[in-house]
Amino acid sequence: MHPLDELKRDLIRGNSILANEDIVDAWGYISVRNSDNLNTYFLPRSRSPGLVDMDNILVSTWTIPRSLAPRRPSMWNGPPTA
Repeated sequence: MHPLDELKRDLIRGNSILANEDIVDAWGYISVRNSDNLNTYFLPRSRSPGLVDMDNILVSTWTIPRSLAPRRPSMWNGPPTA
């Protein structure tokens, strides 16, 4: 299995768990960052979190305009390294 497929399956499981535990309603969801391209995210199509499957995963590209970029880039690149 490709690592991104495993990541997508984790996303499906996570959405299912949140729905099962009543943590999110029909409009709530979680997304995951693509480990191969940090500007890309996987998120479910507009469906209830408990109904998400592999056919409902969208790829979204997110970039921050320079005017809105944080002054400390480490805030967006994970925790600061010591």
